[in-house]
Amino acid sequence: MTENRVISLPENEDVKSNNEEVLENRPETLFTYFTIGTAFLLIMVGGSTVVWSSPAVVKMKLDDPNENPLGKPIEAVELSILIGLPTVSGLLGCFIIPKLADIVGRKYTLLAIGSVWLLSLIATSFSRNLIMFTSFICISMALQAASFAAVPIYLTEICQHHSRAKLGCILCVFIPIGELITYLVGSVFSIRDFTLIIASPLVVFLVLFHLAPESPVYSLTKGSVEECRRSLKKLRSNKTEKELNIEYDQIKESLDLQEVKSEFVILTLLKSKEGRFGLLLGTIPIVIQYLTGATLVLQLMGPIFDEANTFAGNTIAIIVGIAKVCCFLLASFLVERTGRKPLLIISCVGTGISTAVLSVYFYLNYINDPVIEDLKLLPLIAVLFFIMSYSMGIGPIPLAVISELFPSHARSVAMSFILMFCGVVLTVYNSSYPILDEYAGTHWCFFMFSFFSLLGAVVIYFVVPETKGKSDAEIQQILADY
Repeated sequence: MTENRVISLPENEDVKSNNEEVLENRPETLFTYFTIGTAFLLIMVGGSTVVWSSPAVVKMKLDDPNENPLGKPIEAVELSILIGLPTVSGLLGCFIIPKLADIVGRKYTLLAIGSVWLLSLIATSFSRNLIMFTSFICISMALQAASFAAVPIYLTEICQHHSRAKLGCILCVFIPIGELITYLVGSVFSIRDFTLIIASPLVVFLVLFHLAPESPVYSLTKGSVEECRRSLKKLRSNKTEKELNIEYDQIKESLDLQEVKSEFVILTLLKSKEGRFGLLLGTIPIVIQYLTGATLVLQLMGPIFDEANTFAGNTIAIIVGIAKVCCFLLASFLVERTGRKPLLIISCVGTGISTAVLSVYFYLNYINDPVIEDLKLLPLIAVLFFIMSYSMGIGPIPLAVISELFPSHARSVAMSFILMFCGVVLTVYNSSYPILDEYAGTHWCFFMFSFFSLLGAVVIYFVVPETKGKSDAEIQQILADY
């Protein structure tokens, strides 16, 4: 399979050098940024959807029927269902829907996701019982998982490889932006109104994304040479015709060398050494990301920190949302300078320390220790440090790196496989948390987050390779030699 990733260039060294300069040093065009930014609206709505439960659960715990559409406070088992079942639906979304990208194309798959998602969120806003809320949030979470798998594939195939990591981290910035929007509007508006507000970017997406081109890589895989050339011309308007021909030839040659039977892609990956290690190394950072507890903390920020008896949970959520956006932006500029691996290790250590501090605080609160009155600022400081650490590495980098590990013909299947497996981990985690929190205490949950974060740092140090500045062929060679 390694040989299938080699992109052959002309033998003449002068030509080769010139080609590399053309393909690696040209900036992305404004139209490319417009296209990418429009696709990132799906990621932003995904961030809003993931933390929808944070302000929603706060309202669902109230006795006031004007605030709580359920009419009565939600119970622990009901809460477990509300945050657990949508994660299961996410497994189907990340496994089935992205496969459409190989059938109908990247562009029309994303448009289909946006259309159904909009209808689902509108239905959620008018729900009045647990079954309706759970059903429509399940649909939304399936589409969120699908978008998190499909958008990075589209991004990888329309941008130049020297821009992948930076744009991949910027993609991840849209996740906390979406989360911040939910925290802001969710603390002010009713469940119906804030759900409609977080759905509104999908209207913009559906209008503007019709102007986006199909992925040139996908077009060429389907034998549509003219569409591939048109897409390249739109995306690379700062290149000459000769330069466009060079890029087209390299895409074509790369695809020619990657030919496999598409229906057996996952079997092909499992049979080859680089495929197996690609799946393993793509899975490890995502699993560690979930085990740090970040997903649960963000989903239940409001109710968790209401329990801390300091600041209001929604207030902390808004402060955290702002900090997360800033740190994700900073990470997008650091990732190509420092590399992926150092940021991932530092990030895991930081999340481990901060959740350990929170574990101690929640324990002191649990036993009603009087010293807790002098530590009111500690949860805010610790959670800000947690979010800063998470946002500088283990948050944005795993999703940005996964698509680098696989050739173009295998990306959608590999992404779906990895996200499906990780979704199983997240489902168990999410479903168990409300019950574990109820019977063991919040302090034990945060101790568990701390342990897995520090363990993750050790695993990344010894197992995960650095891919900074590596081409597709070089990454495949690293996996083959692993």
